[in-house]
Amino acid sequence: MRMKQRIGRLVMRLSALIIVAGVLMSLPDYDPDSILRYKNAAVAFAFVIILGKLLYDTLFYDRYNS
Repeated sequence: MRMKQRIGRLVMRLSALIIVAGVLMSLPDYDPDSILRYKNAAVAFAFVIILGKLLYDTLFYDRYNS
C-alpha cells in the first residue's frame, strides 16, 4: 500500500476517533460536583492509546511480505 493511501486512511480513522471522543466527552457526568471526572479521564486515556496505535500502524509497517 502506498504512503498516500496510508495517510488517507489515517485521516479518516483520526476524524472518526475525534468525533467519537467528542460525543463521549459531551455526555453528562454522574457526579458533577466531583473534582476528578473519571469519565473524561477514561475517554482521554482511550483517545491517546488509540491514537498511538493508529500512528504506529500507519508509520511502522511490514515492508517485506513473508
